[in-house]
Amino acid sequence: MPGRGRGQENWEVSAIYSPDGEYLPLFSKVVCELGVESWLYHVEKAMKDTLKRKLMGTHLGIKKKDAQGMKWVDKWVQTWPGQLLITASQIFWTNESFNAINQIYNSEKPDKARAWKTARDEKKQYIEEMTRLVRKPNSDVDRQKLVALITVMVHSRDIMD
Repeated sequence: MPGRGRGQENWEVSAIYSPDGEYLPLFSKVVCELGVESWLYHVEKAMKDTLKRKLMGTHLGIKKKDAQGMKWVDKWVQTWPGQLLITASQIFWTNESFNAINQIYNSEKPDKARAWKTARDEKKQYIEEMTRLVRKPNSDVDRQKLVALITVMVHSRDIMD
């Protein structure tokens, strides 16, 4: 967006857009003035800061199955950018797999199969909910996010199997 400063026209970067139509406002705006190397560095820094902070929120938005089942997935997909959904989902999957392996390693023999089965069943429910949502997405962007998430989660499930 154009701005004014020191008698000349300046531009301000306030958001980032993805090719598929996602929009993400930056936490701090960057004025594009002086040398391109300077303001482009600040744009990159603002993007990284915004994505890091948004990734934390995306990851915290993941829940286990609760009284409402997996209904939280729909709002989660609508709220966060696709790349962050995939990244947070992978972080969550890795943590859950680590916890299951740790439980297997530290438990008695009868509990070993149950820990892995529980983790695998949670993944299956997660994929089933996303599959249900992809049949009636709220928007084209949400559908693209769900297809990408399902693809990554099916690969993760195959690793667990």
